[in-house]
Amino acid sequence: MDKAMNIETSTVTKLLITGAESLDPISVYLEDFAPCKGKITVSCFDKTWHAHWGGMWDVVEIATGAKQGFAFSYRTAMRFVDAMEAGAASKQGGLQ
Repeated sequence: MDKAMNIETSTVTKLLITGAESLDPISVYLEDFAPCKGKITVSCFDKTWHAHWGGMWDVVEIATGAKQGFAFSYRTAMRFVDAMEAGAASKQGGLQ
């Protein structure tokens, strides 16, 4: 027995970038599947690129709890943390 095909709708954010030198208008489509999960599609003239992410992490400054950014992979999150620690150490004259 064949399964019935389902059709769902979702909310997509479209960005249109114009005025870039030597480029046709660029369309960027962002779709949220769930918190920290989504898809991006970028198209310019007859070329299209897309990527999907199944999760991302907030990078939070431990001392203040302030969100400093986000990362799409654990490795990227750790690089971000290392960079923040190096920046803090340079302001303090080295690691304590």
